[in-house]
Parts: sequence; C-alpha cells; structure tokens
Amino acid sequence: MKFYLFFICFFILSLEITFSQTSDSVVYTKKVEFLRKLKSTKEYIYPIRFKNSNGFLDIPLGVYPEKEQIILKIDENIFVRFDGTGFIFQLTDLLDSIAKFKRIDRTVNFNYNIGSFHFISGKDMYNYGGYGFWKSNGLIRKYDPKSREWSVIKTNEEIPQQIFKINNPWFDLQKNILYLPYRVDIHAGLKENIYQYGKITPIAYTFNLKTGDWSAIGKSSDQTINTLKDATLFLSTYRGLMVLAFEELYLFDFINNRILKSNDNVFAQLYMRITDANAVYHLNKMLYTISRQTGRIDSVQLDLDVFQSIDKPIYEPIRNYTWAWIAGAIICIVAMALLTKRWVDRKISSIKLSNPASKNFKFEFSDIEKSLIDMLLEKSKSNQTATISEINYVLGVKDKNIGLQKKVRSEIFNSVNEKFKLISDWDEPLVQSIRSESDKRYFEYMIRKDIIKEAEKVLQS
Repeated sequence: MKFYLFFICFFILSLEITFSQTSDSVVYTKKVEFLRKLKSTKEYIYPIRFKNSNGFLDIPLGVYPEKEQIILKIDENIFVRFDGTGFIFQLTDLLDSIAKFKRIDRTVNFNYNIGSFHFISGKDMYNYGGYGFWKSNGLIRKYDPKSREWSVIKTNEEIPQQIFKINNPWFDLQKNILYLPYRVDIHAGLKENIYQYGKITPIAYTFNLKTGDWSAIGKSSDQTINTLKDATLFLSTYRGLMVLAFEELYLFDFINNRILKSNDNVFAQLYMRITDANAVYHLNKMLYTISRQTGRIDSVQLDLDVFQSIDKPIYEPIRNYTWAWIAGAIICIVAMALLTKRWVDRKISSIKLSNPASKNFKFEFSDIEKSLIDMLLEKSKSNQTATISEINYVLGVKDKNIGLQKKVRSEIFNSVNEKFKLISDWDEPLVQSIRSESDKRYFEYMIRKDIIKEAEKVLQS
C-alpha cells in the first residue's frame, strides 16, 4: 500500500517538475498556450515579467519560489530567468499540453542583482543594475552562451537605476541605446538616511551598448521624478516606458523627450486589475495578458497613439555652447591683435619725424641708446657679437624678469633702428640679430661692418 501511495505522489509531482541541483535541471509546465503564441510572433517582444513568485515555472526548491520570473524571447527561442540570480531555463520541447525547460547556465551566486532591468539586443540577453549586499549597483551584465556565465560589461561610469517600486530605464532596440531618466543610489551601509530609500540624482543618462559609455543628456524634470518615483507598475513598449502612477497611465517617450498621458481613467483602473494576476506585454496596439494560474493568453486593445502630451519634457537637454566659446575666443584674439597694432603704430608715430624726407632735422639718441650702439660698435669692430645678457646689462634690466627684459630690448631696438633709418641714407636696420653658434635657440646682436662708419657718423652728429 505504501508503495502505491509513493508512486501516486511521485507521478503527480512529475507532471509539473523533474528537478535536480545541477545546471542541467529539467522543468515541465502545462502553461503552454501563450508559449505557442510567443514562438509564432516575429516582432521584437520586450521581456515579460511575472511579478508573483512561481508565476510561470513552479520550482518548490531552494531560492526559486521567492524569485520573480522574466520571460525573454530571442527569435523563436524562449527563456525564463529568475530575478536576483543568473539562473536561465530554455524551452527545449513544446507539445500540445506540456512544455519542457532545461537550465542552460552554470552560475552559482545569487541575490546580487535583485530587481535588475532586463533587455535583449540581437541574440544577446542583458540585465542592468539591481540590489544586493546592502547597496544598489549600475553594472551591465551579458549572458555568454559559450561559458554559460554572466559577464560584466566594462563601462566608463557606474550609474545605478531605480529598483523600488519600479524600474525606470527604457531600451531603444533600434539604436541600441539604454535611457535612464535619473539615477538612484541605495546604500544601507551609509549613515546618511537618504541612501536607505534611494538618493536621487536628477540627471538623465543614455548608455550606448556599442561603445559601452554612459553620457549625461540633461537635467531630469520635476514631473519625471515625481511621476516615476511614485509609480507602481511599469511596462516597456516600442514607444517608450509606460507606467501607472496616481491611478493614471503615463508614457515616457524618450526618443522625443516628452511625457504623455492617457485620458482614459477607466482603462487605467482595468490595467491595474489585470496586472494583479497576470503578466502583460504590448504588441501592435494590443495589450496581451498571460494568466499566472493557467498560462492562457488574452488581449485588450491599447493604442499608444491615444496618449497625449502633457507639454512636459523628461529632461532639460544640456546645451552645447562650444561654438559660442570658440567664437568668443576668436573675437577676443582679433580685438587684442587690433589693439596691439594700434598701440605699436602710435609708438612708431611718436618717434617719427614730422617730415621724414628732411635730413637736416636734428634727431638725438637717448643715453641708453647711445650706450647700446657704442657697445655694439666695439664688439663688431673686433668681429664679436653681443649676447642677450650683455644687452640686458647695458639696458639696465639684467635683474628684471624675462618678460620685461624682452619688452625693453624690443622697444630699444625698434627705436634705434627707426631713428637710424630716418637720419641716415640706409634702409637697413642698424642693430641686426643672428643665431648663436653655441645654442641655436638664442640670438646674438651686431652691427654689420659695412654700416659701422655710417653708425659712427650718425652717433657723432
């Protein structure tokens, strides 16, 4: 008698589950109606969330009963992932009344990504963020079929997302861009009380899946924060993130940076009741519901085009003023150049003769200028050149800073050369420079031999 009772119990249990602790565990389910619907659907379907435990696969062992289940579809392949873990089961057989799932991963760790956001790109499965070990994280993980493990994608920053009460990201499958309306940090290990509930940073971000980079795109609007932090239900659609907040349905259109709202309050209440006992997904203007108890699928019309803008942006874009800075810099440089030229022209004009053609006009060199010419004449007569240090000594600026030394030398040279041209018959400058033989970075100064006599004549007169 005991043998028959054991056989009957084993047979009943085997209708729902055949399970072991290995990574090749096998699970059976009778909830097959919507599986056939999913397999026949060609369009992209955003991950489907069963928010109740044992919502789809019933595994009464270990951590499985307490975890939400997420259904992911890649082409005709259907997977079930258990939230807060890396455990993935793949549909391997689908019969008329029963479906077989087999665990394909071999991950061990769990409770490090509770409440993570799931998305699919091409043939790859990803999950982002989540909570575990007293804090939230902003890691993006990808499942690797070869190693059968989840790997972390290296990014330029770590930006945590909102995990309570809803997820707030949205994935643009066309551009492989993940949108985040604002960041939320939870850290129970810190004293500041705001971190226990989540510290909101009102900055909107995008994550480029191709480059692995986060980018700040703007300041989150108050409407965005107030709506999403108090929302109770969320659903990813091809138009954006749909949420239920304050018993009204909102649609966050990230591509066009606008918030829309449905004016059908009756449908909002219906949506709230539907999601209590069903998983839902949106496709082709229809909202499909999957019964948690039976796996039967039903639908109700939900045209996202009826949502109307509330004239509020999701975020205020960051303005790029680079062009203005460049233009301003160019204007400043041009203005400084013009002012400098004007100042130089005035200096030159102040030392010019009122009638430059007259050679009889008396024009005297200053004492410093005479000292400079005397020293250069002496050097040039003995086939030597004067160094910058010797010039600075004669001009009385040897102990001044380099900038002032250079300025004084330039002014004196210009003055001497200009006066020499005006009172002599030479068009060449009196003081000339050549590269130093010992160090080509520096100049040395001289008076050409063919000008020495003219220089002595001018200096004496």
